[in-house]
Amino acid sequence: MKIVFVSGQYKGGTSWETEKHIREAEEVALKLWKMNAIAICPHTMTRFFYGEINEEVVVFGLLKLLERCDAMLVISLSTGVFKEIKHASKFNIPVFYDIDDIEKWLSKEERKIK
Repeated sequence: MKIVFVSGQYKGGTSWETEKHIREAEEVALKLWKMNAIAICPHTMTRFFYGEINEEVVVFGLLKLLERCDAMLVISLSTGVFKEIKHASKFNIPVFYDIDDIEKWLSKEERKIK
């Protein structure tokens, strides 16, 4: 199974907007799991950390986690997402912007394994 990092805007102008971003990422993560990929969804992993842990520590940790992934799926853009895209490129991690494209990639990767 391939590991896919879900990348998208986290913070919103209001707590409700932030929650909508988290829910969108959750929906995408579920779709990836249904495609037989392991979805790493930072939105849900860290949703209650802000204010408890220094944000720089969280960001650093998520970038280290990204390094261990096979691909990255971008669902929306933000300053943090651009940082993640740049980091993924340093490690030759393919970046996808459309779930259909990553589904094709996953299918092709699965055929290589068999």
